[in-house]
Amino acid sequence: MSRKSSIVWGVIAAAGLTSSVAVAQDTKPAQPDTKPVPDQKQADPQGVPTFNQGVRTPEAIRLPKTQHDWGVISDTTPVEYTFEFTNITDETIRVNISASCGCTVGQIEKNILAPGETTRATARFDPKGRSGVQTKTVTISVTDPPGKYSNASMVLTSDVKALVSLDQPKLHFSDVDHRAGVSGRLVVTGRKEGFEVNSASAQHPNVKVKVGQPQPLAAGSETLTRVELEVTIEPGAPIGSLTSQITINTNDERVPSTTAMVSAEIVGTVRATPASAQVRVFTPKTPFSTQVRLDSRNGTHFNIRSIVVDGRDDMALAVDAVPNADNRSYNLVFAGTLPELPGFINGTIIVETDADGGETLRIPFTASVRPQQVARPVSAGQPIQGTLGQPADPVTPAAQTKGAADTKP
Repeated sequence: MSRKSSIVWGVIAAAGLTSSVAVAQDTKPAQPDTKPVPDQKQADPQGVPTFNQGVRTPEAIRLPKTQHDWGVISDTTPVEYTFEFTNITDETIRVNISASCGCTVGQIEKNILAPGETTRATARFDPKGRSGVQTKTVTISVTDPPGKYSNASMVLTSDVKALVSLDQPKLHFSDVDHRAGVSGRLVVTGRKEGFEVNSASAQHPNVKVKVGQPQPLAAGSETLTRVELEVTIEPGAPIGSLTSQITINTNDERVPSTTAMVSAEIVGTVRATPASAQVRVFTPKTPFSTQVRLDSRNGTHFNIRSIVVDGRDDMALAVDAVPNADNRSYNLVFAGTLPELPGFINGTIIVETDADGGETLRIPFTASVRPQQVARPVSAGQPIQGTLGQPADPVTPAAQTKGAADTKP
């Protein structure tokens, strides 16, 4: 990313199913059919076997039991359960196994079973990132013959106890005065006897973390250990959005480290509205223009010393600061041209002011360039496709002439 500076004091011109109606008739109440049903299967007019409405689909799979409880498990080690099931039909079937979510994986030894044949399947559950009571379902379905037999299900339950947990994985501060800073707390809880947090540190130089002393915590029949971390955003942090990862090192060899996130909106006397400049044009090589308002939180006058655009050279980026009539605010007009190649673009508008002896705002900007849609040419004699792949109505020369005339300004 290259850096492009511009200070322009003037105004930049902005570039610019039909529904059917049933007729009511006198009808007599339907009389119940007292004739016995000789067989569950019937035939439709085309001779395809169907089932009577309301009749339960027959079973093909027999499970010795339909539920398994892993009990209390940690969040660090996956668990498995292997179970058997039998084909109880008088024909060969093909079966498939599926799980209710991606964290449970079902594996089957054989998927083609002769009448009376038994096979085994294994369900695996990875509890990482989960906590509390978990209920998952593994379903065995007959794919051949299709639609003839009902599914069989195995319900798997567990109670996941995290060895190390955070009271909040992300700590956020809003409207932090860059001259004062702010502090907050983050609580780490461990299950190991004698649990401690050895160290904690943040990536951002203006974020500091102080580790407190371990304290016992009663949790039902258990006694856990909690450690409070004091997270401080120091005075002098750059104005704008701040995000940093906190790495927490523990004495539990099963969970030697874990992470949390801290974020903040650092503010000064001068504020930007909106806080970021979003380019809402998506077509390549298209000019764009957007505005951001700068004003003072306490209503005092300030001057803009310089504006620097940190962005791409091929976008011809420029910023114009236009003073408003109140002489206490500015409109920043940010303009340029989107590049030819598609992709996501970001950058920063850096505004230096004389507010409070000198405040610098960093205003992020984003743009998304989408690939151009290329119309597929239609060969001579090829019908134009309409809705759902059906040929559309033919376009006559007269209609083409009318359509062209309608599009003229």
